[in-house]
Amino acid sequence: MEPVLVGRCAGWWSRGRSGRAVLLCPALGREGEFAHRSWRRIAQSLSDAGHTVLCFSYRGEGDSGDLADNEDSVRAWVDDVKAAIAWLKSQAPREDLVIVGLRFGCLAAAAAAAEIGDIDGLAMIDPVVSGRAYRRHLVMIAKLTQRDPIVGGAISVSGIDLNAPALASLEKLEPFKDAVPLPERILLITPQGAQPDKVLAQRLDDPALAVERADFPDYANFLVDADFSVMPPSIVELIGRWVGEAAPEAPEEAPSGSEPWLGACSLPTPGATETLQFLPGPSPLFGVVCQADAAVPGDPAVVLVNTGSTSHVGTGRLWVALARQLALRGLTSLRFDVAGVGDSPDRPGQRPPIEHLSDGFADVTAALDHLQKLGHDRFVLVGFCRGAQLAFNIAQRDPRVVGQFLIGTPELFWTDRPAHRVATQTWRYLRLVRDPQNWRMTFTGRMTPLRLVKAIVRIAMRTSFTPVARVRAWFVARSVRAVTQGRVQTWMFFGDEDEFIKDLEEYFATPRTEFERLLGVKSVFMAQTAHLFVRKTDRERLIEALIERLQPANSLADRLSCNLSAHIEPARIKAELPSRSAPAAGRAG
Repeated sequence: MEPVLVGRCAGWWSRGRSGRAVLLCPALGREGEFAHRSWRRIAQSLSDAGHTVLCFSYRGEGDSGDLADNEDSVRAWVDDVKAAIAWLKSQAPREDLVIVGLRFGCLAAAAAAAEIGDIDGLAMIDPVVSGRAYRRHLVMIAKLTQRDPIVGGAISVSGIDLNAPALASLEKLEPFKDAVPLPERILLITPQGAQPDKVLAQRLDDPALAVERADFPDYANFLVDADFSVMPPSIVELIGRWVGEAAPEAPEEAPSGSEPWLGACSLPTPGATETLQFLPGPSPLFGVVCQADAAVPGDPAVVLVNTGSTSHVGTGRLWVALARQLALRGLTSLRFDVAGVGDSPDRPGQRPPIEHLSDGFADVTAALDHLQKLGHDRFVLVGFCRGAQLAFNIAQRDPRVVGQFLIGTPELFWTDRPAHRVATQTWRYLRLVRDPQNWRMTFTGRMTPLRLVKAIVRIAMRTSFTPVARVRAWFVARSVRAVTQGRVQTWMFFGDEDEFIKDLEEYFATPRTEFERLLGVKSVFMAQTAHLFVRKTDRERLIEALIERLQPANSLADRLSCNLSAHIEPARIKAELPSRSAPAAGRAG
């Protein structure tokens, strides 16, 4: 498959020979992020079967173009589906067209199909049936998780930003209630044991429709966390079988699934041109170079580093928005996916995305090498969560790195020992317990308490019980020495509601001041902000804080060339570290 632009929507597509075209309509926000790898595997599976396939991101999602501030995003997303249908029909005019949707993608697909007609089939995975009910659902989550859930008539929750016009439009989006025709072939996949929606059930009772129903097994492990969210092979096979049934022509020889995804395309944005491409190297890595129109030769390029569950777009498109804001200020950037994450192929043997530091080092080095071929020789790394941890370790090893901005890092020093994975996995399964959406799913019947407990226990059993505190003490001691002996200016950013603040306070009585005094790094603590920056306002404040410290570019380059910690003695720092048993002198505000 290769990257493509459909209007302002970025996506992937491949031309098939089966006589059937397939449009994949994704979920929104965090649900889309959690399902991304599974969604790509479905697309590749259908492509390997010889079908013409297009999967895309709506405007304001993924790498697609931005929406206007006051634009009705819900109406825009339905129009994006209609544009994608028209584009597919122009590319494959003699092929039947079916749509596969997930969650909100089902609602948008049904609305678009009702307006256009001439759709041969619709497959729905856990569909959002009612726009009004979905609006209530999002508002409820916002009220459970935020102090001010509705600001100016808009909400920002679970990576989904809806202004007042969008909320009003969502309230009226009821394609299954309206007396409009549905495609003749329907595949409905719902969580095993879930109560069927009455409105949808009545519509599907129409004898003119050929309806196939199926259960989604073990739904508790899907749309929960991108590290653990895997679509069962049986569902992928079911979708492939359903799409292939009654195809107009027998498929010819299908393209080989072993061929790497290739190609590139460019998306003009204000102040820059973005190139979506695979980075050349020993293994293909997908990335987006945001080339600033007003870039000054000699300025450092910014590399946005991610690992774990966060793809190159970041939570709520954090990296996309940051890259485009940097371009307006003359700074070129690259956001990319390490192997096994986002749009990059898996590692050999389907190993975890970064099992060893050498994995991440090779991927980031390939990204820096690519930018160096484009004329850049100095780099600033910006990393989030475990990506910040990787950036910290890369900066100590690659002399081309002159600065780093670490956001919400759980640790600093990287170790390949199993104990490191204990801390990471333990935090992740505890996050499942704290997530109100999981408990809401329990109370609404989409997830039984037993399934939720099983999911938590399953993740817990993947860890050993090495004392986490001892491991973290070792991390801190090593990371302090590494930073103070380093040559790279470092900024650290945290939300003051970040889960990791408690860990910091075990080692630094007052992190705000002791980070700079003991480690030689600058720190920023953002008020009323959680670890994931899921609210739009939090992301905007973070981007503003980052840009304030990244410009002007020339003075930035001069500042980043300095060794801020050259006069700090490591032995004195080690002696000044507060004892774990000493009482805290204060707390971060």
